[in-house]
Amino acid sequence: MKKKIEKKKIETKHFVNKKGAYIGGFCGVEPPKDSIEVDTPPEDARQTYKDGQWSEYVPVKGINTQSILLEIIGVMSGDISELSQSTIGWYNENK
Repeated sequence: MKKKIEKKKIETKHFVNKKGAYIGGFCGVEPPKDSIEVDTPPEDARQTYKDGQWSEYVPVKGINTQSILLEIIGVMSGDISELSQSTIGWYNENK
């Protein structure tokens, strides 16, 4: 006879500290002492919770993450290319 396995729904609960700063979502573990449960997480972790609601979400202007990533990738590929060229040059000089 097979035992019926009961599935428990595990729910993530969200918490802030006394100043309203978001601490995080906790699922199946106890949150930090003195934390306060809130209904929803913020749109952005920089928001604060006060009087039952999150502060206004204001996206950071002037930051283009795509161009930053492309620049990082470009620098990395340039470094790799330069490293490869110097390694090949060293190898050819020392064979």
